[in-house]
Amino acid sequence: MWTYIASGKRLSVQWNAWLTHTRSDPPSIEELKADLERQHRVQMNAAILEARDKEEREHMVRLAQPPGSHPPVPELRLGEAPEQTRTEPSVHTRSDSAPSSTVRDPWAEVKRGSDEPQPWTPVVRRK
Repeated sequence: MWTYIASGKRLSVQWNAWLTHTRSDPPSIEELKADLERQHRVQMNAAILEARDKEEREHMVRLAQPPGSHPPVPELRLGEAPEQTRTEPSVHTRSDSAPSSTVRDPWAEVKRGSDEPQPWTPVVRRK
């Protein structure tokens, strides 16, 4: 049992519910198979959505670049494989040329004392 716990594997939700006495009957094989199929469908749909989102981000980056400019190409050194990191593409705007000291701080704009409670007295309405 300890090797199962140490291996990082998780029990299915159905088994966990039965073992913690929140479910009266143990899960059936059909129910477990249906849950595995559902998990596979969710993973496939997530992969499709991620691919679609990646294409959309790349399209937005291409639209944001001025005509005639080339997209930045990462440099590869000899003997190195390209990195497979998940980085957000940066969208170039005209404000990129401004110094970084002009970055707007939203917390500085919050009024001081605005989170303090205010006195309130209810008004009696007459009909």
